[in-house]
Order: sequence, then structure tokens, then C-alpha cells
Amino acid sequence: MKTEMLVITLGGAVVATAIHAGLIGFTYPRIVENEPLHTPVRVLKIENTVMTLEDGRKLEVQSLGSRELEAILKESHGTIDIETNPKISGVVIYANRDGWVCGTPWARPLTLRLIPETVYKNRREFVDFGAYLAK
Repeated sequence: MKTEMLVITLGGAVVATAIHAGLIGFTYPRIVENEPLHTPVRVLKIENTVMTLEDGRKLEVQSLGSRELEAILKESHGTIDIETNPKISGVVIYANRDGWVCGTPWARPLTLRLIPETVYKNRREFVDFGAYLAK
């Protein structure tokens, strides 16, 4: 009986050490191709730092120029997400950004695929802060 308890205790210690050392893992990536925008709005035109939206509103971004905005909109297929935030005056702008998934966080010599971790390949990411312009 004592020998069995000793074997179980030592076995548990070896497994715990292997998990802590990164030799054994229980998580694996579940890759999702697209994290959708919550309320997508199409951008029709960009002039300097002002975007004209499909519904006629004009939105001025704070820190990005037209080249950066055009590159971001190309990745996001011409759509953005706009959210109001009561903590700031203005809005927060998001877009879908192309991404890739690095397998390093899940690279272990032994992986028991028990716990999936959702990883978005195309992510909804912060772009800039902005404010609506008066018509």
C-alpha cells in the first residue's frame, strides 16, 4: 500500500513538472477564419483624415493619415465598426485586419487535445479614435 502511494505521488510530481516545463500540453488552437465586425459600415471615400460613410455621415480620425486608412480599409473590404464610448468624447473605430496564427504557444512534445482555444485569423482590431463632423 505504501509503495503504491509512493508511485502515485512520484508519478503525479513527474507529470506536474512536465506540464510546468512545457513538455505536456492540454490546449490546442481552434482557428476561426473571421471575427466579424459587430455593426459594419461601408466607407465610400477618404479625404485626408475624413471618411465619408455610406449613410452620409463624415467621420474624422485623430491620428492616421489617408494612406494608412486606405491600407486598413483594403484589408477590411471597405468596412469599419464604429462604437461610442461614454468615457471619451467621440467614437472608437475598428476594422478587420488580416492575421496569421503562430503555433508556438501550442508547440509541445506531447499534446493531449482536451481544451480548445479559439484563435481568430482575421481579427477585429482597434484602428483609431474619431469624431463625427457636423453636416
